[in-house]
Amino acid sequence: MTGEHTLFPNVKAIGAGQVIILDKNTSDIKSYQYDDSLHSNPIASPESALCRQLADVLQGVFERYIHDIAGRRIVIPLSGGLDSRLIAVMLKRCGLDDVLCFSYGTKDSEESTISRQVATALGYEWQFVEYSPKSWAQWIISDEMQAYWEYSCNHSSLPHIQDWPAIMTLKNRGVLRGNEVFIPGHCMAGVSIPRAFMCKGPIKVDSLVDEILKNHYWLWPGNTNEYTLKERLLSQFLEASIFDGETAAKAYENWVLQERQAKFIVNSVRAYEFFGFKWRLPLFDNEILDFFSYIKLKMRFQQRLYYQTMSKNLFVEALSPLALIPISGANGRTPTNCFSWNWGRARVVCKNITKSTLSTFGLLQIIRNIRSTRIKNMRLDFFDTWFTKGVPSYEISVSEALLPYCEGRRLPTLLRKLIATHGHLNICDVSCNGLLAFAIISTYFRETEYEI
Repeated sequence: MTGEHTLFPNVKAIGAGQVIILDKNTSDIKSYQYDDSLHSNPIASPESALCRQLADVLQGVFERYIHDIAGRRIVIPLSGGLDSRLIAVMLKRCGLDDVLCFSYGTKDSEESTISRQVATALGYEWQFVEYSPKSWAQWIISDEMQAYWEYSCNHSSLPHIQDWPAIMTLKNRGVLRGNEVFIPGHCMAGVSIPRAFMCKGPIKVDSLVDEILKNHYWLWPGNTNEYTLKERLLSQFLEASIFDGETAAKAYENWVLQERQAKFIVNSVRAYEFFGFKWRLPLFDNEILDFFSYIKLKMRFQQRLYYQTMSKNLFVEALSPLALIPISGANGRTPTNCFSWNWGRARVVCKNITKSTLSTFGLLQIIRNIRSTRIKNMRLDFFDTWFTKGVPSYEISVSEALLPYCEGRRLPTLLRKLIATHGHLNICDVSCNGLLAFAIISTYFRETEYEI
């Protein structure tokens, strides 16, 4: 839910870095933002010096966390990306050997293959949990999953479910001892700043809001609530009407921190808590966030400084093999060549030439229309089979998929309206998150009298 809103009309949420003050005499309620993590007065240091400084900051942060963890075994949800790889490398640099890494998904996928390679290179134990449409069909309707939804749903964001089956499986296998501390690779340095903010001209607040809508609200095709969403987002930027690129990027990053990272990404740790485990988020540490608050836009764009630090200052010497292992989804590129500045510029040139050619033949807008309504959701097709018991998602409607969750239950008003509006659509035209929202609303309020 955007801003202070929750599923209940008369219940509001307190945002990240926000404090609420209640005046006992007047009963007035006021909110203040005591920390917005906005950037100020960028450091005018060369890139090599900034990389060394960031490496020192990371080293200090991880040493502090390891002291706090006090000998308990650390567990890393190790993906094929770089954030969780950084976690693993920093633990090795700090001298830790008793570390468990795990991955999940389809067998022999690129993600799990790279995860295993990273764990092997570091000498860490590695476990894999296979996911399939059949297993998801069982998990998603289990009493345990419904209990987790109730535990982790805070009425303002969706529960994070992708780690949950893996943790349950590892616990049932006896791999987890019970005193572990989970450290996922969640961070703010990985926020993708829109290229539109790299221009030198003025940026209107409408353009900023359009970038937010495009990047974070596209899961429902033909969204009938787009106008309402835009008005709600515009109300969050009332203090400014025009930005320059730097200020627009700051506002965008802060919005992502408040609305996505704090509400959804950080909420993923509920999966660890649900099974009785502790967790830490070192890449969200204030010392790291403060450091990036002084970094220029051109060094934050495409996470340039972040990745350069990894390849040149951290994945070095005995850990240099980690810089040669490919990155998942990067077409075989590695940390040493994937995020080079020249490659990024070449990609932009190619993209602009392609757009210009398509526009010349009148095809650009047609392709954009197709992407906005279908293609973006088709790539989530394999997620949707979680809810369809293995039936191809283009063969089953939303109403049919929701029947097991809704049958015989008194449905909230909002859910009835959503089904009436979207029930005829094939699942591949919706999204996994949209469907999950249906299921959560249905199951969470299955024994209540609430009208949302």
